Amino acid sequence: MKFAKCLVGLILMLSAAQVQAAVAVQAAKTVDFTQFKTFAWKQGTPAADPAIEKMIRETVQKQLLAKGLTRVDSDADLLVSTHARRASELREDVDILGVQQRWPEDSEPGGVSGDSLREIEVGTLVVDMDDGNSRLNIWRGTATRTLSENPKTAQKQIDKAVTKMFESFPPDSN
Repeated sequence: MKFAKCLVGLILMLSAAQVQAAVAVQAAKTVDFTQFKTFAWKQGTPAADPAIEKMIRETVQKQLLAKGLTRVDSDADLLVSTHARRASELREDVDILGVQQRWPEDSEPGGVSGDSLREIEVGTLVVDMDDGNSRLNIWRGTATRTLSENPKTAQKQIDKAVTKMFESFPPDSN
């Protein structure tokens, strides 16, 4: 019995790890990021929910300000944009032992007997920075599985993902 509880706990922890946001950052290696002192917002792809978009912008701006950048309305060293996309993907339903789950016709709205694939909502957040002079993209942070419809959950996910994006900002210019 003790082994079964440990096994279930381990499987739940591994499942939770798969749901966490995956964050990646890319930066132009030939750019000296210490030269940038100001930033301005540039049109991106806003989140469908204006409240979520506001959370994203506030969180990114907080990180930029904490890194010593100043927000300006024009003639900025960096142009910052965010791109938020909620999409769905098909995932195979499995139980804790990896066995496919079948959904009876009456338990899944619109389901067909024998279905083992479900449409799951996922969200991606991209933060882009362009050089204010050349307009070339010089930095990009990407977080997947980040945008929840629940505002409380979304705020936590956005905070965690954006904080991780900016951990090593500005990047080393070697």
